[in-house]
Amino acid sequence: MATFVTYDRRLFCPANVKNLDVIIPDWSVPKRVKALTTTVSGGVSKGHYASFNLGNRVGDDLQCVAENRRRLQAHVGPSVRLAWLKQTHGNTIVDLNHYHGVVEADAAVTTQKNKACLVMTADCLPVLLCNRQGTKIAALHCGWKGLYHNLIAKTIRNYFSTGIVVGDSLMAWLGPAIGQQSYEVDEALYQRFISRDDNYRQAFISHRPNHYLFDLCFIAKRQLADCGIDKQCVYGGGFDTQSDQRFFSYRRWTTTGRMATLIYMH
Repeated sequence: MATFVTYDRRLFCPANVKNLDVIIPDWSVPKRVKALTTTVSGGVSKGHYASFNLGNRVGDDLQCVAENRRRLQAHVGPSVRLAWLKQTHGNTIVDLNHYHGVVEADAAVTTQKNKACLVMTADCLPVLLCNRQGTKIAALHCGWKGLYHNLIAKTIRNYFSTGIVVGDSLMAWLGPAIGQQSYEVDEALYQRFISRDDNYRQAFISHRPNHYLFDLCFIAKRQLADCGIDKQCVYGGGFDTQSDQRFFSYRRWTTTGRMATLIYMH
């Protein structure tokens, strides 16, 4: 589901959002473009969802989720419309310029101001895209399935370029995701990727018989390069959600919350 939520300004209380810790991307986008990733801190959820869980399909108290989402709305401001997707680990993209209601998707794009492209993760890789002019943005939910089904290339070629991206015309930021040292996969997954592109072998380190450590960020960077994006225009990728306690991790707990990674323009 993609749902735009607008809140009553009277509900905003600075005391409710002062402890909202977020990660701000360090990348060279125009100042009118804003982006962030939430952490586990600043919310009201309890237990494995403590405290700033934003996922409403993970077993958490929905009233707590609603309050956490309200706090995120307060943090970005009432003029920004948050679009919550029903993610399916696929390669469907929704254009928020033509939003008409319920939609399942794993990427959102827009050219309109104050519409936030937003994805939720807890080990999967969030990818943000922004053109050099700061007039077109996207947020992508890239688990291994999204990467395998070329969500990055599909988004870029359908929404950012009629062909190969030229040099530095597009920038990407790779948000918090599970690191290679924490992400063990089996032989079947290894074979799926290398059968698609033999260069993907470099994303796998043999760990034990028929098992490998898998680097999501390597695959993402490779796919961005294949779309023609200059290496110096790709930022981020230095996190590990499994080992870093600032983040929710499905591999760490299974029952856990979700972070949001979002991008919008003023």
